Amino acid sequence: MPDENRKQQIEKMATVARSWVEKLSAGNLSKIEMWTALTSMVWQTLMYPLAALNLMKKDCEAIMAPLLNFVLPRLGICRHYPHSLVFALKSFFWSRL
Repeated sequence: MPDENRKQQIEKMATVARSWVEKLSAGNLSKIEMWTALTSMVWQTLMYPLAALNLMKKDCEAIMAPLLNFVLPRLGICRHYPHSLVFALKSFFWSRL
């Protein structure tokens, strides 16, 4: 039974995010490869334990901050751009044109 102490899991997830930053920075990936790695590997790794956790928004943002601060500029996206738009479905943008 969970003891409701999330600090250890939050730190483990933050370590995983920092580890992915190191891995992505060591490679010479194109923008498409970087986005594919982010969406298919990194997010899946970080999303898997979320079903069993009760994290607050600020905890999730703290976990993802190092990763997004590294990846977004390399994708040509301003890191201060609203995340609701950064991660919106492509159909959202195409339907607005």
